[in-house]
Amino acid sequence: MVSILKLVVVKLGGSAITDKNKRYTPRYDVIENIAYDVKKLSEKFQLILIHGGGSFGHPVAKEYEIHKGFFSKKQILGYSKVRYYMTMLNQIVLEKMIEAGVPAVTLHTSNIAIAKNGEIFSMDADKILKYLNLGMVPILYGDAILDLNKGFCIISGDQIASYLALKLRPWKVVLGTDVDGIYSKDPKKHPQAKLIQVFSISEIEKIRTEKLEIDVTGGILAKILEMEKVVETGIPVIIGNITIKNGLLKLVKEETPKYTKIIV
Repeated sequence: MVSILKLVVVKLGGSAITDKNKRYTPRYDVIENIAYDVKKLSEKFQLILIHGGGSFGHPVAKEYEIHKGFFSKKQILGYSKVRYYMTMLNQIVLEKMIEAGVPAVTLHTSNIAIAKNGEIFSMDADKILKYLNLGMVPILYGDAILDLNKGFCIISGDQIASYLALKLRPWKVVLGTDVDGIYSKDPKKHPQAKLIQVFSISEIEKIRTEKLEIDVTGGILAKILEMEKVVETGIPVIIGNITIKNGLLKLVKEETPKYTKIIV
């Protein structure tokens, strides 16, 4: 039996669910709050959860340069470590979901997807749909996976979110972070930074040429670029803070005054 509930693809940012300043440090309180939000949301929506790596995946991936593909036998142990630490973080997320009463199930990204030149080449979306139609909440995560040309590579949670959005056509895509949305400057360094509540894809070139500082890592530009093709198909993409109580719940419903909607 196919559910008629609206589908929402939710990305839980690594900066929100981990302390990026300390290796392998989850933010248990944030994950627990998110889990209870997911429980409430799952009563009204079908949900696919995708989480980032934060302080679990990024340090090791960077140390062994896994994102560059296979070029040295010294990287093999690093690939294994990335997979190990991402599984560790995923188990914490999964545990908190189950404790909150969410029928969550992990689909390990490396087992259902393969890449080509750093982009997702194929992913078993049918398996994800089967879990959804059973009333379960599939969880995937950014990970090191096999690459047809490079040997292996890193696939981000944002890449997974955009790939599944284009395949499954959800009601909306929600990108949860540790800030209220896209800002004119890094709000952690510049208190006067202004929240951009509606961001047009056409502004990307302006960001590139003016080299605007719009988040701590510069990763927000990569998010926008990844979501460009999603927005162009008419699927709304919203970005906001999920580290506060009921943050995800209000963000999905767009009941919070502070968030950014990306439009064409």
